[in-house]
Amino acid sequence: MYLLCVSASGTFMLLMQPGDALVPEGSGDLILSEEVDFGVCPEGRYFTQQLCLDCPSGHFCAGKVSAPNRCPAGTFNLYTGKSSISDCKPCFPGLISSEDRVDCRLCPAGFSCDAANGTLYLCPAGQHSPEGVLQCLTCPFDSVCTFGLPYKCEPGKEPNVDHTECIHCFPGFYSTVCTAHCLQCPAGSYCPDSGMAQPLPCPPGWSSIPGQTSCLSCNDTPLLCGGAVAPRWNQSVHRSGQPNSCRPGTYKPAKEDCIVCPKGHYCVGGMAVPCPAGTYGPKEGLQRMTDCAICPAGFYCLEGSSQRPTSQFMCPQGYYCEEGTATPHGSPCPAGTSGEQLGQTSRAACKRCKEGRFCPAGSSSPGLPCARGRFCPAGTLKEVTCPSGTFTPHQGAISVKDCLKCPAGFFCPEGTSDPVPCPPGSFNPLEGQDEVADCRECYAGKACTQIALRAPDVDCMPGFVCPPGSSKPNAPVNACPPGTFSNRINLTDRSHCQLCPAQYACLRGTGGIQRPPVLCFAGHYCPPGTMFPTQYKCPVGTWSSQSGLEAETECQLCPRGWYCLAGSATPAGRCNSGHYCPEGTAYGTQYPCPAGTYSIQMGNRYREDCLICPEGSFCQLGTSKPSPCHPSSFRHLKGGRKLEDCSPCPAGYFCPYSATINPRVCGAGSYSDEGSAECSPCLQGHYCSNDTTSKEAMLSVMVCPPGFLCSQGLARDPQRSATLCPRGFYCPGGGIDPNPIPCPNGTYSASPGLRIASQCVQCPEGKYCYTERPQEQPITRPGKKLVLIVFCFIWDRVAGAADSAETPRRPSPQTPLPAPPGGAQGVPRPAERHSPSSVSWAVPWASSRWDVPGTPPEEGVQEASGIDAQATSTGSSRCGGAAALLRAPPGWPSSSPYL
Repeated sequence: MYLLCVSASGTFMLLMQPGDALVPEGSGDLILSEEVDFGVCPEGRYFTQQLCLDCPSGHFCAGKVSAPNRCPAGTFNLYTGKSSISDCKPCFPGLISSEDRVDCRLCPAGFSCDAANGTLYLCPAGQHSPEGVLQCLTCPFDSVCTFGLPYKCEPGKEPNVDHTECIHCFPGFYSTVCTAHCLQCPAGSYCPDSGMAQPLPCPPGWSSIPGQTSCLSCNDTPLLCGGAVAPRWNQSVHRSGQPNSCRPGTYKPAKEDCIVCPKGHYCVGGMAVPCPAGTYGPKEGLQRMTDCAICPAGFYCLEGSSQRPTSQFMCPQGYYCEEGTATPHGSPCPAGTSGEQLGQTSRAACKRCKEGRFCPAGSSSPGLPCARGRFCPAGTLKEVTCPSGTFTPHQGAISVKDCLKCPAGFFCPEGTSDPVPCPPGSFNPLEGQDEVADCRECYAGKACTQIALRAPDVDCMPGFVCPPGSSKPNAPVNACPPGTFSNRINLTDRSHCQLCPAQYACLRGTGGIQRPPVLCFAGHYCPPGTMFPTQYKCPVGTWSSQSGLEAETECQLCPRGWYCLAGSATPAGRCNSGHYCPEGTAYGTQYPCPAGTYSIQMGNRYREDCLICPEGSFCQLGTSKPSPCHPSSFRHLKGGRKLEDCSPCPAGYFCPYSATINPRVCGAGSYSDEGSAECSPCLQGHYCSNDTTSKEAMLSVMVCPPGFLCSQGLARDPQRSATLCPRGFYCPGGGIDPNPIPCPNGTYSASPGLRIASQCVQCPEGKYCYTERPQEQPITRPGKKLVLIVFCFIWDRVAGAADSAETPRRPSPQTPLPAPPGGAQGVPRPAERHSPSSVSWAVPWASSRWDVPGTPPEEGVQEASGIDAQATSTGSSRCGGAAALLRAPPGWPSSSPYL
């Protein structure tokens, strides 16, 4: 956006606001309003800084413009004061316009150029472009191309396939500065490593074939080394192996006869030598160097030239070639002259350089245009610099008169092509200044925001100060510090800023209508000099819904049942459960309910709102819900404060649930220890006759006395329950053994209530007192008298083979005896089963060697009498007499085979 300012005197200034976009290239600039009464710049000139200046080279000015229009891309304009786009001429084919559009230039090396718009594109890897070529070319076969430029690989390397990088030669290959690619290592040499710059010769006695990485031993066999020859790096194609065998004018190639010397050479001693540069050999058979003809003037002749030079070898422009010239650029036209034609024969043909141009050595017509900031008289050897304080707006200046005085707002060092604008923060009201020190610092209280100012352009902004040299009216470093402000526009130092008023806060740079002081926020107060609206918070326990407070005393106390954090515009929240909040509470847990009380609701206002802790629970400090006493404990009073206030459940009672108020009794037959959650059955040998039996009382007092049965814990006193020790047993008492103990074999007990083993009665003589299962069949009375009869059997197999045929075999002694009524079968004792003459028998109701469980029946074994001694002594019928005397007890069959 542009602003046109008109003063009372009729002068005007054109200002551009900061941040305005630059005018696009080739477009028209702002046209000044015709309604403003001032001198309008004509065509070919433009208006700036109250001046009408000539349109510079490379631009055109259509008139009534504030800035020149640059020529479009692809065109140029050498001259100043041009008014039409048609004055911008198209560049010659192959050239592009320069940045300043003053002339055209060659496309730089390494780039492709779009001549239509002047755009440059860097050549991709693997391509290149020489200077003046518009398109990128394929990289040369012996080079690699990066950034648009070709370069050769180092020895030992070659270009890769894409010509984008150099890679090492493989083992068995090498490359030198003279080779484009890696070559195979020749015979007689070896290349052991990658990146070899030259082959290594094999030592004596060793050889190799081409492309080897190591040499092979000859093993004293000439045949293996016959093909090994040292590499020949340079060999002349026309050098004869026998130099003195041919006549002059002829030479002898290898293994051939002497032949005539070719054109471009002379032959002596059998060798063909090229004619030196600056001469040529027009015919065959030349014998000496003097036979080579001198190169004519205006041409150059290279070594070995075989004919008179043609136009192809004509001396180039900017150079002259006298007779015998060997190179095309050997004799350049001297500085200050130029060679306009091809084939110039002498220095006199070089013409004097025209005015406005300069000609370095070797210049071709018409030389180079004199650069801006310099002038070139006719025939000058080099450009002459314009004096300090002047500049030239175009190329081709011919004298110092063409150097213009530097305008105000600029300075022009020696040789300046364009006036240098004074930087922001400075101005220059004078013309012809030549250094930056001539630009004056912007006045204090002002700002110079643009370049090339002749005077400060803006006043300082409110809230900021502008010391000398300020480039911005609102630079952050020059802002009034926080806590201060200013509405003035000419401050020069920050100490001039005023203190921020009470009830307001002043941020950095406060001042003016665009940034006035900020009203203090609700919940805060702002004394004079406050830096930001939340700097001073209302303290904890207070609040304020009003903005613009000045002092802390204006903050209100927090209402009951609420708490207020620092800087609160409203009460921060209701009082937490388990707490109460009097007026001025700072946070929700500031005042906890005392120990022994609780509160489940929020917003309590008084301490009295806390409730007494109920029975069976305890309430610590700040409790919102009573904590129940654990199982195995109880509390029957209110106001418990801690876990220890819960009492352990007393012995003889149990507390199965949490929050128990009254313990429960265990009841008769059970007991408990202190702190029990359940009762246990009374232990063996003890009785629990009370409803509240404790473990200590049960173990120490309620012990079952001797003579009473206490196999299980009793619920009553055994002396009252008539639980006497049963017959056949004695009971030593619960303190010793709670179970009844059977009277030992050989004793019996017919009466209950025995207390010790000595009370069991000894079995009387002639009776037996024995049992195998004392718990099931205790001995309560003695058994009757029993006569033991020992008999034997003579085994058939022991008696002899003679009896076995005619005497029937008796049953095996392993065969069990028939069981008496109600009894078990008798079984032979295992240790005596194989006795050859007799066998002992175990009868269930026998004694001594006979096992008798319990008391035998009344009709036991009867006494045997009338035993025939003679029969017994003689053993007639093989103990049959004894067997005949044995009478079976009642219930046995008379035909038993054992009798």
